[in-house]
Amino acid sequence: MSTCYFCGVETSIRPAFYYKKKNIHVCFHCILEMNEALMEATSNNEYAKEAVNSFYFEEENRREEALDQMLPYGNGRTNTARSATLNLKPTEIKELLDQNVIGQEYAKIVLSVAVYNHYKRLKDPTIEKSNILMIGPTGSGKSYLAKNIAQIINVPFVVADATALTEAGYVGENVESILARLITAADGDVSWAEQGIVYIDEIDKIGKKQAGNSVGRDISGEGVQQALLKMVEGAVINVPTENGMNRAYTPFDTSKVLFICGGAFEGINLEKRKMSMGFASIPVYEEPDDIDYGIIPELMGRLPIRVTLQELTKEDLIRIITEPKNSLLNQYKRLFAMDGIHFSLKPDALEKIADMAIQRKTGARGLRAIMEEITLPAMYHAPVNGYKYCSISARNIERHNFTYVTKEDAERILREEAARKAGLAKGASS
Repeated sequence: MSTCYFCGVETSIRPAFYYKKKNIHVCFHCILEMNEALMEATSNNEYAKEAVNSFYFEEENRREEALDQMLPYGNGRTNTARSATLNLKPTEIKELLDQNVIGQEYAKIVLSVAVYNHYKRLKDPTIEKSNILMIGPTGSGKSYLAKNIAQIINVPFVVADATALTEAGYVGENVESILARLITAADGDVSWAEQGIVYIDEIDKIGKKQAGNSVGRDISGEGVQQALLKMVEGAVINVPTENGMNRAYTPFDTSKVLFICGGAFEGINLEKRKMSMGFASIPVYEEPDDIDYGIIPELMGRLPIRVTLQELTKEDLIRIITEPKNSLLNQYKRLFAMDGIHFSLKPDALEKIADMAIQRKTGARGLRAIMEEITLPAMYHAPVNGYKYCSISARNIERHNFTYVTKEDAERILREEAARKAGLAKGASS
């Protein structure tokens, strides 16, 4: 039977975490006790506080080094002949996505397979690439999925807004500037940039204008689509680069770049069905074959892999706040911990935050703005008033305040708790 490494209580009696690196179990009670001790040690001791911050910094460096060992190319970021040969299998890619992306199971499976196949195709240029179209409402995680895919594979990645694009020669951002930014993301290494990922958002907003609807040339609709078509299907593009006072052009082969386009496509009718994945079935939303929205058929044909994302539920939003490795809640806990304050959100506060995001129709994208809004009173008052604990409930959110415990009250509670335990131990021994 497994027991807690520190207190010896069986894990069947008290829930515990398993620390794989040391092959030990640590119960929740001991974790809280250690956290209390850490907060106490750093609250009035600047040296201890610096030591803790240094530890977190070193831990992040260790994680970065561990990630470098898993990179798909050679010996890590310092390798000069970088090549995106992906060593991860689709199931392993999805497992890494699961650590940061909540929900959207089908989308994660499709993206894992698509990315895995894309980087296999780099070994055989005769196999044509398949770019990706993601369809889903605002805040459903389209750009976040693309960003995490790029981080897992560790290739250059840029996000472009399709609504800001115009034809070359007009005011605005032309399509070649996307590739220039990709070269910048690759630290100027063109060959490495040519194996990167480009995410083009709001692709549904650049539909060609209907005849009679406008006067003049359509510089941000069909013209941009035609320019994107050449780039997405794979061609050598002359990318303008600054060279001192002169303007030079760098040839850029887009045949190895993976393009992921995303859009809400509001009003699209999606058909729901179940898909069997091994021993389980997951809900799948399929888009109709004749997606129009003013997108030219040639461009749609260059996006053969279609991924439909579901609107996030209240439960999904709560999990997004609390579960990922670098969740919003953990980020704010670290912010408060720098001032020696233990921060927490009550369960009803989590539900309230999710309801606010749904009401505002911002999805996961709006969660940080809501967190900033509800923690503002605590962040303003807590650091200067010697508060030890700070928590926020649904009632606090409605009243724009927070619940707190001062250092003196915390010490009194700890003394009373210690006395109570001592009394229980004395009674048990007698």
